[in-house]
Amino acid sequence: MRVRAALVSKVPAWSVNCGNPGPITNGTVSGSGYRYGDYVYFSCNTHYVLVGQPSARCQANGQWSASKPQCLFGNTCHSNPCQNGATCINGVEQHECACMEGWSGERCETDISPPLVDFCPPDQNITTVDNRETVSWQLPTFSDFRNDTFHVTSNYPNNINTETFPWGQHTIQYTATKPSNGLRSSCEFAIRVYPRPCPALDPPAHGALACNGWITRLGRMCKTFCQQGWTLPRGLEDKLDQLYVCGAHGAWLPAATIPCSDRSSEVDEVTGSTGFFPGNCTSIDAINSIKTQYLAELRNSSFSTICTSYHDLCLKDNVEVTCGDN
Repeated sequence: MRVRAALVSKVPAWSVNCGNPGPITNGTVSGSGYRYGDYVYFSCNTHYVLVGQPSARCQANGQWSASKPQCLFGNTCHSNPCQNGATCINGVEQHECACMEGWSGERCETDISPPLVDFCPPDQNITTVDNRETVSWQLPTFSDFRNDTFHVTSNYPNNINTETFPWGQHTIQYTATKPSNGLRSSCEFAIRVYPRPCPALDPPAHGALACNGWITRLGRMCKTFCQQGWTLPRGLEDKLDQLYVCGAHGAWLPAATIPCSDRSSEVDEVTGSTGFFPGNCTSIDAINSIKTQYLAELRNSSFSTICTSYHDLCLKDNVEVTCGDN
């Protein structure tokens, strides 16, 4: 076996030929030979990027050391494919468009912006002695950054900016819609119409003041109470049954409470007397007594609608009690 192996002739390395590797698309191949140890070099045309090895060497096995590379287009932004002010980012055989605000799509060709709200009126708080008030407001303004068409609608007819409102809170809304993409923007504000606010009413000395703690913006109805052992001045005792009322004019009638300034031992002996409360005003028993009496008299007064119309609010928990000085 050794003798036979020694007789086998070897192929000289210089005689190995790897052959012409062939051309590459959008590029060139250069080199002086294709035999063992020779090199070929690859380069790409302008605007093309070489992907692969830039050279290859002919090996003893008759193969090139690297496959032919590719020349891929690398100036994809050359044709300005991006629209509407977008920035084009080059890539190999592809590009990316970085869109400006308000645009989207592969080429930033799609408008995704709603109309702009340039001005929206502020809320209005109005007090009036009448239960209806005519109010005007400045119309909102809209625009579009590309001057596209938009349509404005309102929850009030004909896009008017004057309306007569009853007491209460009213929401005004204007909406601008772009037919080109269906997007919309809204301006919303409130108009609140209420009677004139009532000033604070002082509770009577040695007594308490009970008032409605619900729908106070529409009116206040209060009643005074005296601590047992105290009563109103002589000749004014019957005033303990009256209600103090403040309506849309924002003034109390009567204008001020009468203090429980006279001592009366007889009151202490009266059980269940209306207009009086037991012990200290701040005690639980006193507060409950005041609230119970107040609701009973309110429901039987000419202002009973504050309970019949708001029966779910006309409750002891919603009666406000303020104690006077002792």
